[in-house]
Amino acid sequence: MQSAPGKNNGRIPLLLPEDNPTHNKAKTMTKILTAIALAFTMTGSIFAADGKITEGSCCDKAKKATKDCAHPCCVAAAKDSKVCAKCNK
Repeated sequence: MQSAPGKNNGRIPLLLPEDNPTHNKAKTMTKILTAIALAFTMTGSIFAADGKITEGSCCDKAKKATKDCAHPCCVAAAKDSKVCAKCNK
């Protein structure tokens, strides 16, 4: 006995991932979370590339006192969003 074309014989049709609304939401969320993680990673790498303050330097002492270093070389470097290479060897 053959069934008529277009009939599913009482079977529940399986949804393909493209047809499943839950799959599309999960795929969208994955893309959004990936973009956010990439943005945080890039932001962190920008700040890390500026240089580090050496322990015990004048900049470190000023930072611990919640002040900005007043040395002319450090002030000039801070204007360029950098750390003075002379004081932070």
